[in-house]
Amino acid sequence: MKKPGLLILCATVAGLTVLAQTSAPAPQKGRRSGNSVIHAEHCDFDLVKRVFVYTGQVFIDDPDMKLQCAKITATMPAGSGHPNRIVAENSVMQTNVVIDLLDDHGGTNHVTGHLAVYEFAVVGGVTNETVTVTGDPHIAATEFTGTADELKWDRATGHMAAKNPNFVSTSRLDSVLAPTNAAASK
Repeated sequence: MKKPGLLILCATVAGLTVLAQTSAPAPQKGRRSGNSVIHAEHCDFDLVKRVFVYTGQVFIDDPDMKLQCAKITATMPAGSGHPNRIVAENSVMQTNVVIDLLDDHGGTNHVTGHLAVYEFAVVGGVTNETVTVTGDPHIAATEFTGTADELKWDRATGHMAAKNPNFVSTSRLDSVLAPTNAAASK
């Protein structure tokens, strides 16, 4: 699907890439370079209100992640090249928002839920950038799998928090907590 030429918004929940027609921004620290590609059955750009809506089997292919959902709504403040809020939703026919994130080691973290909300703001020179997944979120990460009432990832600090988590470690805790032979021999 070809996009209108005035502004192409390729919004991803975990790593945003906003492309103007003339050039793409430099990759942010910790993010892979390359463009995001978004596919949908329909898009609606309100250039006055700066609201961008993609609906119908939305699929985003980004160097850092893949995202599938029924609808994405993004808002971008005037004078900003960065969305301040992106909402990825499911529909009655599609039960989950599906996010596959690549970690720094090339592993995939698979997250599902009914709603994912990305929020971005710079307050007092400090960047606040979070992704919150609700609606029966599930995660299958390289270190653990599980469910929670809410998963919240602070992208600025790398901190993840969960409400009422039920996680299972994919490695044995004794191997993580016990000193290695090299450490024990020192």
